[in-house]
Amino acid sequence: LQGAEESIEENSKRVEELQPALEEEEEKLEKVKESLEGEIAPLSKELEAAQMELIPYQKVINGAKADLALAKNELDIFSKQEENVEKNLTEAKADYEQLQAQVKEKEVKLKEVTASQTKLEKRVKEIEHELSTLAGKDTELIETIASSTSKVEEM
Repeated sequence: LQGAEESIEENSKRVEELQPALEEEEEKLEKVKESLEGEIAPLSKELEAAQMELIPYQKVINGAKADLALAKNELDIFSKQEENVEKNLTEAKADYEQLQAQVKEKEVKLKEVTASQTKLEKRVKEIEHELSTLAGKDTELIETIASSTSKVEEM
């Protein structure tokens, strides 16, 4: 605690010693500011005039920035649309390939069915021929039976 008190006293003395120097430096700073004000005033007016000249260009720049932002947004929209179209195209190609495979399967099945139909038609003709032949034999048998029956009745 005593060391802190001694430190406070030393620092207080130092502040008192430096106070006149600080005041002197503040006066010098004030004089520098006053002398610069005379030099800065014309420069401030020039800066203000230059800024006024830049206003039309700034408007053009702001318009160009807005056009650029709009173009970027449109590009994003078109890019998304392109992605969607590419996705749809890919899906359509896959569907087309699937349909082609189904058509090939159906063509093979059609050939099999056509071949089977041809065989069946041939078999139907054979059976019809056999029926026709049997019908003729049936008639002959009926005539033979009738003839035999009449001969038996005559006896």
